[in-house]
Amino acid sequence: MTDTARRLEELGAYYDASLPPALYADPHINSLTPATASAAAGAVTVTVAGYNFEAGSVVEIATAAQPTTYVSPTALTVSYDPAAAGTFFFTVRNPNDEESNSVAFTVAAEAAADETSTEPEPTEEPCEPEAEPEAPAPTAKRSNGKGR
Repeated sequence: MTDTARRLEELGAYYDASLPPALYADPHINSLTPATASAAAGAVTVTVAGYNFEAGSVVEIATAAQPTTYVSPTALTVSYDPAAAGTFFFTVRNPNDEESNSVAFTVAAEAAADETSTEPEPTEEPCEPEAEPEAPAPTAKRSNGKGR
């Protein structure tokens, strides 16, 4: 292996002899924002941050291609409406069919319905009229024996 080929391999790039001379680097995902959602919350716009994205790159969620908006070589956005709880993996596929690493996206279960709540039901206490405050008891005055 030549030094050039070794360096290309280290960069995740390669030369495809069937195409005009060019370098192709695999796309790479650094993060998803947000990286979690609730199945009950509805659709969420996820920003995929990384590098080597191209116009025409497509985000795949659990291997299914999604309508994707190309923002820049380092950012894509996709609308995701999770229907079930679990962990789903996002990847990016470039137009030249190069695929990125997979990054996990966690979907929390739907919130429990009100009828299954474990909170105790409030009870109504009968209202008793408040008693009149008692007058303070008389206090004895001290006397020094001289009436004072």
